[in-house]
Amino acid sequence: MGIKAALSAINKAKITASEIDLIAYGAAAAILKKGEPSNQILSYHAITNGKFVDCLKVSSAGTKFPVSGTQINDELNYLKVKDPQQLKTILSDIYLENYVKVIHKSLEKSGYLIKDVDFLLTNQVKKSLSKGILESLNLKDDQTFISLPEYGHLGAVDTIFGLAKTLDSKKIKSGNLVVLASSAAGFSWAALTVKY
Repeated sequence: MGIKAALSAINKAKITASEIDLIAYGAAAAILKKGEPSNQILSYHAITNGKFVDCLKVSSAGTKFPVSGTQINDELNYLKVKDPQQLKTILSDIYLENYVKVIHKSLEKSGYLIKDVDFLLTNQVKKSLSKGILESLNLKDDQTFISLPEYGHLGAVDTIFGLAKTLDSKKIKSGNLVVLASSAAGFSWAALTVKY
């Protein structure tokens, strides 16, 4: 979605602080080469929780209100948070719990433990969440890249952006174990374990 189209989905007159935290625009691509001996993807794990599917959404289009050429209620075109308190709980408690689950499971599938991780790169939904993930896993600030203060939250792109910045600064070395962990509204979480 282009920035112009995305901005048009926000009713700025009715926006709340919870909604502002989630607004982000970013795009990235990672090129993978089959049989590449370095930067090996070891494992991946993801979970989805559809229970919260209606918590955050733009109602127009889709299967409930398909595009038909007839005028629909304009309010359905804007991003809505059904229950701001529920969203706060999801972003604080459930996100943290599920990030930790997918990271541990991806590491387990690869034959490694959290103590083996050199770098963990996550998306930057909230500063407190990023800090909570590191603390829950007993990792230090120098084992990640925090982009939120300078670049904001770029969505799922945060992980690839953090990886690029960490590689540019030559912090990741050959033999390092790197975990990329991301999430998406809807809600889903995933972790990818890579050996450099």
